Amino acid sequence: MSHITASENWLFEIKEVRAIKTDAYGKPYSAIADITIVDGDVHVEGLLSKHKNGGRRDLKEIENYIKKLGFKEYFYTRYKNGLKIKKKKKLVEC
Repeated sequence: MSHITASENWLFEIKEVRAIKTDAYGKPYSAIADITIVDGDVHVEGLLSKHKNGGRRDLKEIENYIKKLGFKEYFYTRYKNGLKIKKKKKLVEC
């Protein structure tokens, strides 16, 4: 699956995805994240979960989605002592 698809006269490019963890659309969700693609780079932002222990599993699912789009890395931001630190995560091939 690519983040760019084509029809007869149009190209469609995914620029932003809102990911929600739920069994069905419209039902309550337990986690949320925004995935954006800017200048060919993927950014995972605002990963929030109700469950403290679910973070690693949730992140693995998001990483698998990013790999399916054809990307080999993504960026995320951490804050340390009030400073914003942008980090890059390389994705491992399966």
